[in-house]
This record gives sequence, structure tokens and C-alpha cells, in this order.
Amino acid sequence: SLSAYFLLNRIGWRWFIVFNSVPLIICFILILLVPESPRYLLVSKKHREAKEALQTMAKWNNKELPGNFVLQEVEEETIGSYSEVFADQYRKETILLATTGFNELFILFGIIVFLPLALSSGFCGGDLKPPIQNCVKIKQSSLLDLSIVTSSGIFASLVGLISAVYLGRKLSWRISSVIGLLSAAFLIKCINMTFTKALLFLLKFSFIYHNVVTIILLPETFPTTIRNTAFSVSNSTAKLG
Repeated sequence: SLSAYFLLNRIGWRWFIVFNSVPLIICFILILLVPESPRYLLVSKKHREAKEALQTMAKWNNKELPGNFVLQEVEEETIGSYSEVFADQYRKETILLATTGFNELFILFGIIVFLPLALSSGFCGGDLKPPIQNCVKIKQSSLLDLSIVTSSGIFASLVGLISAVYLGRKLSWRISSVIGLLSAAFLIKCINMTFTKALLFLLKFSFIYHNVVTIILLPETFPTTIRNTAFSVSNSTAKLG
């Protein structure tokens, strides 16, 4: 949002998209360099590749593996399967976290689409008819408002980490849910634009907060053998949202 405030009206939306795509190129290069998971290779009986992956990681960290270093499989450990994730022992947790992920991204993407329109049109909550939009240049003041509202994600990430440690996962989940519910409910009534911006700030804050706690909670819910599989189920379901 800050990049939009400083660049969008200066270089146009096409070059703005190009500018914001640069990190994708960096990520693509890094993905090509990242070695395969040693644990996955070990469980897959690829001992030589697992050792090479560990040697690469050690080299990147300016370390050396001991000369007598030997990889040893954990007895009866498997890669993990979807049938295990949905077995009786973990089915409830899997469905709960998958549903939570779906709802989080469903609402977050709705907020992403809604915010620019709301802030540029003077939306004040409680409007029964959508504002009439013309294709006009976005004002700098609207971009500034957008930057302020979306900055809530930074604070939410920090609060989520601290809250999960000191208040616990369950209570943090409940607090973030209540903040989001109340923020959305008060949008029904139009008081003034400042109040509406504060509600939008809290609304985005609450769901980033909730998402951070979910990410911390998910690995703690499942054993190592199916943890990544469970995470993929939750993440894939969230992407559908």
C-alpha cells in the first residue's frame, strides 16, 4: 500500500504492477536454489540425496558436518498420507483448521477488493446502494488511507505472536474473532468516515491476527509424520476461499 501511495499515480498502474512483480523473480530464483527436504528424502529411502541436501544447508550456514555423520531412519516413519490426516484421531482438527483457513482467506480477499472502493468512494457504512464509480484517477489521500488501514497487518502479526505466547492459542483465537465480529457489525451503522476507517483497520487487523495464531497452532496439532500433509490440506482449502 505504501508503494501505491508513492508510485501508482506517478508511473501508472502497468509499471506499478511490473515494480511489484520484482520480488516474484527473486522468489523464483531462490526456489530453484533451495534443496529438497532431507527428512522427505530419508523417508523416501534416498539416503545419498538426503546427505547432500544437509551438506548444502551446512555450507550455506558456514558449518561442516562431522566426518562420521550418518543418517538414520526413524523406525516405521512414513511420508504421511491424506488418509492419516482424515483418520478418526485427527479428522476433527483437520476439518476445523481447513474451515478456518477457508473463512480467513475468503474474508481477507473480500476486504482487499472492498477497501480501495470504500476509501475512494467515501463509503461510510450502512449504505444500501453501492456507490456509483467512474473511471477516475485515485486521489493521493485515498491511497494514504489505504496504506494506513492495511498497515494493521504489521501490528496484527506482532500482536498475534506475542498473544499466542502469553495468552495461549485458544484465547488468542477467541479475541481475534470477537474483534472481527464487532468491527463488521458496527460497519452497518454510518457515523463518520474516521470511524469507518478505524473499523476497517480493526477488521483487517483481526483476521491477520487470527491467521498468525492459526499458523502457530497448526504444526502443534499434528505429529511430525503428517504435519506437512495436514498443512497442505489446510492451505489448499484456504486458497479455495
